[in-house]
Amino acid sequence: MVTTEVWTFQSFPSGSCIVTADSPTKCMPWLYIYGPIGADDDSTDRNRYAVCMAIRDYLNGGARPAWLDDLRRTSETHACDLDGTSISAIGPMFDADPPNLNWVEDNSDTMNVARARLMDRLFLKK
Repeated sequence: MVTTEVWTFQSFPSGSCIVTADSPTKCMPWLYIYGPIGADDDSTDRNRYAVCMAIRDYLNGGARPAWLDDLRRTSETHACDLDGTSISAIGPMFDADPPNLNWVEDNSDTMNVARARLMDRLFLKK
């Protein structure tokens, strides 16, 4: 199967960091990533960026980060580690009350399965 998705890392002024696919369908879940927690805010940000870039590279065909084995998958859409790292598959979101920007997650069966399969890509070894 040939895929046209390219995974990218995005950070926001709020501190949120995501790894998302630039896909022709544009209707895919993404990964929300936090941690690992550092000694201060700057080191926590650097750690989080490094995690995001490693996951981005892996989803784009690179090597699987060995530290993924340290995370415990607590549900189909979430994994965490004792060092404060957490990875959640979320989205896509839609405005439930246009144009009032009442953003909610698409909880259709299709998107619930898509979020679980995205986490499988990280945690089920090939």
